[in-house]
Amino acid sequence: MGVGLKPQQQGLLRPGVRKDIIRKNGDCNITFSNLKKRRSRYLQDLYTTLVDVQWRWTLLVFFLAFIISWLIFAFIWYMIIKVHGDRAEPCIYNVETFTASFLFSIETQHTIGYGHRYTTEACPEAVLVMCIQSITGVILQAFMVGVVFAKLTRPKQRTNTIIFSRNVCICMRDGRLCLLFRVGDMRKSFIIGANVRAQVIRKRT
Repeated sequence: MGVGLKPQQQGLLRPGVRKDIIRKNGDCNITFSNLKKRRSRYLQDLYTTLVDVQWRWTLLVFFLAFIISWLIFAFIWYMIIKVHGDRAEPCIYNVETFTASFLFSIETQHTIGYGHRYTTEACPEAVLVMCIQSITGVILQAFMVGVVFAKLTRPKQRTNTIIFSRNVCICMRDGRLCLLFRVGDMRKSFIIGANVRAQVIRKRT
């Protein structure tokens, strides 16, 4: 915990960062190598991966997820109006182009409801797609809100106001040698439910 011990295997360190095994924010400065299906393992736990990655990647996934879902359903709406375009009563009023289908897709997924474009009961498949898109939009928003909330509640920046003693000492305590160092909090507010963990890393042959 902030002792600044340097690892024996330099190949395990991430490039371009300090060569401390434990960073000041508590993260381990070690990466794993020669792991099979490493990327697929991260994708299998997509929620935790989005929480761990940097904000720019989380926001990129956030925007792409919504844009792709809008485009997919816009294509479905466009195909519906093209297949049933010769009917006397249209499936969707005031939707004749792909741009209009895209706007209707956004309105349906986010329940905007401008009142200019709306489905009719002439096409049961249009009603079914509207229900599916509404449910998809709710699930997608709930997932993204959960990721953003989890990232905001992580106390990574809180560690900047926690300081450690510059030097450590080894002395006898209860008949045993102990490694001692101080930890201080610069803020007046206490961290609720805090856990303290120290790691000692040494070379052994």
